[in-house]
Amino acid sequence: GLPKEYVHCPWEAPGGLLLRVNILLARTYQERLLEDLDKARRDHTREVLRIRHENSHMVAKGGNEWFEARPGYWVTLITREDFRQDTEEFLTRQTADDPRHAKRRQLQDSLSLIIGDF
Repeated sequence: GLPKEYVHCPWEAPGGLLLRVNILLARTYQERLLEDLDKARRDHTREVLRIRHENSHMVAKGGNEWFEARPGYWVTLITREDFRQDTEEFLTRQTADDPRHAKRRQLQDSLSLIIGDF
């Protein structure tokens, strides 16, 4: 099968490796859903902020949101800092951990080990 380093990003795997494990992108493996993750994050943030503005009665003074779980029972939802501060700037940013980060991971398949010598 596909080495664990590439399970979540097969499009980064060398073509020879994909052939060796019988993977054809878009046929035997799902195509990449997002090409530009930063753009998707910005679009998502804008949409969340728009919805918060349209429903400001559901936003507490501290910026967290309220949710009526059942009539008369309200729950505070812990909300991301960038949403609470009403900014499109990424204050909370999730990145891949080292084994899955494209620039920090150490690839262990034989082709990557050979290429890494150059």
